[in-house]
Amino acid sequence: MGPQDTPDVMDDDDNHVSSEIYEEIDYTSPSKPTFNPSYEVSRFEFSTPHDNSVMVDSDGDLIVPRRKFSRKNYVDIENKRSTVLGLVGLQVWRGALLLADWLIYNSKNIQKGTHILELGSGVGLSSIIASMFSPVFCTVIYDDTLTDAFISTVRKLLAPPGDRSIYVALEKRYVFTIADCDSVAPCYEYFMRCLKEANGINSEELALDFPQYFRYERVKELAMWKLSKS
Repeated sequence: MGPQDTPDVMDDDDNHVSSEIYEEIDYTSPSKPTFNPSYEVSRFEFSTPHDNSVMVDSDGDLIVPRRKFSRKNYVDIENKRSTVLGLVGLQVWRGALLLADWLIYNSKNIQKGTHILELGSGVGLSSIIASMFSPVFCTVIYDDTLTDAFISTVRKLLAPPGDRSIYVALEKRYVFTIADCDSVAPCYEYFMRCLKEANGINSEELALDFPQYFRYERVKELAMWKLSKS
């Protein structure tokens, strides 16, 4: 799809939604868009640990060095900062940054010959980071119908022989509903219900205590799940 075929969501009369990250941090890049002039370019700077080796002193006690970082790394992404609901994949959301953090932290555990498939990659920030460590395939989910398709795809990906793991990073999006008279996260709850009912899938919620390499607010609504064959 070329620039002339891409819908300009800012001209749409429907309600627009915006990722909160753009209000929290200035991601402005000096680069200009090349794919679509109506897009913006956001710069996502990130750090990487230089040395994670374990050192001990003469008594055998652990030396905890001050972590050293290189802050010269960045990814420029052409994106929208506001879209209609159906085109939110043109924005960058916190879940993508959380997953990118996890990938950097676990990069040494990615075995040689591993291939990574990202489902629902949006503008591809997490896939770009993953490609630093392994070949990546990505496809372009906060929609109940797409969630059903995603769970079905997960089941098929895990079915063949061999060890596979699927990591899902997402954010609980709360809305107030008259039916519940409360703020609820219906899409997240539907996703969890699908996981619980899915046969052949083990799910494990991961602790979010790994280092943060990107600049964003790691809010309590973020979650990461590991899916594997039961």
